[in-house]
Amino acid sequence: MKKPNALKLLEDRIEFKFHAADHYLKCLENLKSKGKTPRNANVGIEWEMITENLLFHLLGAMDALLVRINEKFELCIKSRDLKVKTVHEELEKKRKLDLLKEASNLLDRNQYPQGSWFYDLNELRNIATHRSILNLNFSSSSYNGDHNCFVLMPLSYPVQGYL
Repeated sequence: MKKPNALKLLEDRIEFKFHAADHYLKCLENLKSKGKTPRNANVGIEWEMITENLLFHLLGAMDALLVRINEKFELCIKSRDLKVKTVHEELEKKRKLDLLKEASNLLDRNQYPQGSWFYDLNELRNIATHRSILNLNFSSSSYNGDHNCFVLMPLSYPVQGYL
């Protein structure tokens, strides 16, 4: 990501969320480059905190988008009810079907019985936030010089020091 304009980040919540996610991805890359892995309990705690923040901000970008759509199209959905499905249903009533169609499809278990990448990302965030340690490693790469692509992978071996 190119160096952002601070004022733009403060004014655009979606941009801020992507900037924050990019920051945490770089933190994980930094740990990995130093040979620090989630296999060790001392470093594992830092990995967990950073990974949870990464997931929080990635999915927070979708939440911020839903808020913006709700405001722009005057859908009058209460903030606690802002979910892809709810916003998509309200957009259907206004004949603005295409705005969230792809995101809505990603959450549709009929189209993705095993779960889509978006569903899985959301599930990982829920697990990390409410249930247990994630125990994930990652791989990342950059394309077009400006965008990061990454894969989160469960560790297939016990982590030293974790119960």
